[in-house]
Amino acid sequence: MANWDDIKTTVGRAANKTIKKAGELADIASLRLKHKSTKAKLGEKFERLGRLTYKQLKTEISHAEEIAKTITEIDELRNELKLINQKVEELKKQRYEERVKDAEAEAEDEEYEEEADIADDDDDAEIADEAAEAEETPVETETETTDSAEEE
Repeated sequence: MANWDDIKTTVGRAANKTIKKAGELADIASLRLKHKSTKAKLGEKFERLGRLTYKQLKTEISHAEEIAKTITEIDELRNELKLINQKVEELKKQRYEERVKDAEAEAEDEEYEEEADIADDDDDAEIADEAAEAEETPVETETETTDSAEEE
């Protein structure tokens, strides 16, 4: 049976993993929200660009400055999307590496527990052997020793 320290350690590890996982999920959710928001802004900018271009072609009035400004805003939003996607990829890679590391640590823990169980079994066998030897070996009591001395 596991002792209290082992139980506390196991529960502590589980709590830490849960907290860490919740933080990671919050980070990912935040990035996804930011990605959707940026995409929505990008759609609005493309819509504006289309309206300005349509106006310019229909009215033959130049909107070059507004179009250039909108194109710059579109480029900035596209760069922002690239950065968000890079962060998502970094988090995915980080999560993968952590899962591999956790799996390796669990395998080591299981190996250690198996070795401890084997050592416990060896200890139990040793104790059983000692008990059997003790049963086979007669124990001299004080009375027997006194009787032997009187007979001489």
